[in-house]
Amino acid sequence: MSENRAEVSPYATPNADLNVEGSINEISKFKRFTAWGVFGLSIITLGIYPAYWLYTRSKVLNSIIDDGISLTLLNIFLVLVVVSFAVGFLSGALPDNSTLATINSFLTIPYLIIYLVILFKFRNRLRDLTNLNINGVITFFGSAIYLQYKINKAIDNQ
Repeated sequence: MSENRAEVSPYATPNADLNVEGSINEISKFKRFTAWGVFGLSIITLGIYPAYWLYTRSKVLNSIIDDGISLTLLNIFLVLVVVSFAVGFLSGALPDNSTLATINSFLTIPYLIIYLVILFKFRNRLRDLTNLNINGVITFFGSAIYLQYKINKAIDNQ
């Protein structure tokens, strides 16, 4: 009889499943970092930080979702970033070295193509994960700054 009263009692503890599952909760694996910080670090590091940002956030995204960005593509991208930066630095530091400048020009094209491929793969997977409207044109021009803003918005909406 006392069990019946506990079920009917308005003061009884409610039964609820506290294990919330869903992909939107996985967004908390991303660290919240201000978009202005991404912008400032992009300027300070002479454009290296957006590549670092994309590489590290892609690894986090791959740990969240099943259909992640290819690790081979990410590693090729990382190698191109390092080599392109080193060759660009050397071609600017050494006087009249047109060979390094030519090599840098040829490295820039695959670097930019792979950067854009990873950027838009990241955008598509983030959009699927968070159900946010992520604009393609703004992604192209804003890249890491815009995507960090969208990640922060998803974290705030959580």
